[in-house]
Amino acid sequence: MIGNDGLASFGDSPEYIRNHGEPRSIEALNSHTAIHYFSSRGNRIMPMSFTVDGESAEVKPNARLAVNDRDTYLQCGLQGLGLIQVPDFVANPHLRTGRLIEVLAPWRPAPFPVSAIYPHNRHLSPQVRVFVEWIAERFEIGASSPAGPTTPTAWPRFLPPYTSPSTRDLGFADSAP
Repeated sequence: MIGNDGLASFGDSPEYIRNHGEPRSIEALNSHTAIHYFSSRGNRIMPMSFTVDGESAEVKPNARLAVNDRDTYLQCGLQGLGLIQVPDFVANPHLRTGRLIEVLAPWRPAPFPVSAIYPHNRHLSPQVRVFVEWIAERFEIGASSPAGPTTPTAWPRFLPPYTSPSTRDLGFADSAP
C-alpha cells in the first residue's frame, strides 16, 4: 500500500446548486439528481458511500444518467447534470478552482487504500521504483494537508506527459476557466 485517499462526499457544480439547492442531509438526496457510475465488468451501479454514526452506509439516489467512464462522470458533475462522488485526487483540483463544491462533508466515507501492484522481481526497473516512490511521496504530502492528496505538480521526467481527454472529446463544450 502506498497511501490512502478519500472520496469527496459529493460534488456539485455551482450551476447545479444554483438550480437545485444544496443537499444538507443524506435524506435530502431523495429530492436531488445524481449521476450513477457503473462498473463495466458487471454493469452494476456503484452505490454512493457515506459514514453515518461511525458506520458505512450506501445510497443509490435518483439518477438522470449512468456512465462507466471516470472522465465522463466527472464532466457530468462539472456541467451541473447531477451529483457525483469521486476520489479526492480527482475532485481536489476542481474544488480548489470552485468548479466543484463539496456537499454532505459531515458524512464523508472512510478513506480507501491505494496500492501499486507490480511483478515481484529482484530486477525491478528503475522507472517503476522511482514512480512508486514518487506517488507514495505525493500521498504522504497529501496526508499532512487538510485538503488531502493533491494532483501532482511535477510528473516524473521518464514518463510521457499525462493527458486527459478534453471536454470536447466527451461531447461537452469547453467550460474551463
